Amino acid sequence: MRSQMVAANQCHNDDAILEPGEYAFRQEVSGRVFTATVPALVCPVCGEKVIDGPLLLQKEREVAAALAREGPVDGDSFRFMRTTLRLRAADLAALLDVAPETISKWENGKNPVLRTAWLVVADMALENADEDGRHPLRERLQSLAKGKRARKRVRLDAA
Repeated sequence: MRSQMVAANQCHNDDAILEPGEYAFRQEVSGRVFTATVPALVCPVCGEKVIDGPLLLQKEREVAAALAREGPVDGDSFRFMRTTLRLRAADLAALLDVAPETISKWENGKNPVLRTAWLVVADMALENADEDGRHPLRERLQSLAKGKRARKRVRLDAA
């Protein structure tokens, strides 16, 4: 199977047809090393590899989910999970009702991460890794952060 014609950035050879190959994905977070072999297109001239962006993002979400399930609870894992959620530190601070400086101190190891905050981000990372695309925890946090007023009267249906 031949690939589409894409010029390699390193050699700029427009005539080279990228061939199927593999890329060794490696991500180190909090002293843990995560590896996977993913398909890639390889330039036969310069050896440059082209990897599917969404596939790499999926691998990052898988790393974040593994950290969420097994830890460790520290600033590096907290930051990695936050970045895979595509959340700015200031936005996460608003969701968690803490100052943005608090997020920075946690992520840079100046203060230990609150276990409850780490677990909230871990739960969001697990939701993010799920294929169904639903994010109920994140949606509830966003709703609370917006300061929506709760209804005073709520009718509960009998089961």
